[in-house]
Amino acid sequence: MERIAPLMGARRRDQIGRAIAGYDTKRRRLRQSERDAIIAGFRSGRRAVELADEFRVRREHVYRLVRGR
Repeated sequence: MERIAPLMGARRRDQIGRAIAGYDTKRRRLRQSERDAIIAGFRSGRRAVELADEFRVRREHVYRLVRGR
């Protein structure tokens, strides 16, 4: 997107800029073993923010995993 933005009109460039700024690099799919490790870590007393940083996911995702969603 960054490469084609200069070829676009002003409105489209703005949209591309907002899309790039809002892109979350922490979002990714977890393997089942990683999910199990997050749940086990949380149940053993580790903080959600620590697990989120370690596995590069959002803190809210850790809570959803623990709650079974």
